[in-house]
Amino acid sequence: QLRRLQIVPHLRGQTFGGSFSVDGRCLSVAWTLGNGAVLHLRANFSAEPEDAAVDAPGESIYATAGASLGNALPGWGGLWTLAAA
Repeated sequence: QLRRLQIVPHLRGQTFGGSFSVDGRCLSVAWTLGNGAVLHLRANFSAEPEDAAVDAPGESIYATAGASLGNALPGWGGLWTLAAA
């Protein structure tokens, strides 16, 4: 339901793309959706918290327990945000 409400409305259009980076134990991914909105993922793939602040732009649409914008990512934590076009 979250995908249907938050992501699907942004799929129509001509603009698509993506990029990723890995910094230590953390993965950052940005997907450009059809209408130009950008879906971001920040994920920590270790049991240790990641001290770097979560800098994903946009509005938080889903977060694992303890994950939030501007804070360290907890162990095994993830945060998804959506930035409007």
